[in-house]
Amino acid sequence: MLGTAWGAADDLIWDAEYHRLRPPGPGGGAAVVRERSFLVIGDGEAYAVGRTGLALGESGSWTVDDGYRPVGAGTYGLDRGRDGGLLWISGTSTRRRDAAGWQTVGVVLKAGLTFHSCGCGGPGFRPRTPAEVRARRIAAMRLGVPLREALQRTEVD
Repeated sequence: MLGTAWGAADDLIWDAEYHRLRPPGPGGGAAVVRERSFLVIGDGEAYAVGRTGLALGESGSWTVDDGYRPVGAGTYGLDRGRDGGLLWISGTSTRRRDAAGWQTVGVVLKAGLTFHSCGCGGPGFRPRTPAEVRARRIAAMRLGVPLREALQRTEVD
């Protein structure tokens, strides 16, 4: 009982918002996101919810330092597969319906790079367009370096 009261108070103080994401998963499962912010600090958690309506634990989380709520703003993508899904969280630069932008984000994430900032000037260069990804793939093959390394280069010759 005390835990429920504490959770409710926490949601009120942090102005929590809950979002059920589309599309639904196979068998009626869903992805549910809890976003909250206070002053300029914010965070979010994603949960996989089964047919029972219960989530057995957090599936992923993120933190922001500007109070931005990416899911509430629509700057996210959700790809569903038979065995699970991939939720992409973005800042304001990639719109929800920007297929080329999300394709670029997907390539960067699959290469193992992230977009988080540690307060030290950001994560470094990341390609923003499919053309920039294509140029770095060619450079990776030509130079014999991993794609991950080539994707971080600001210039490719």
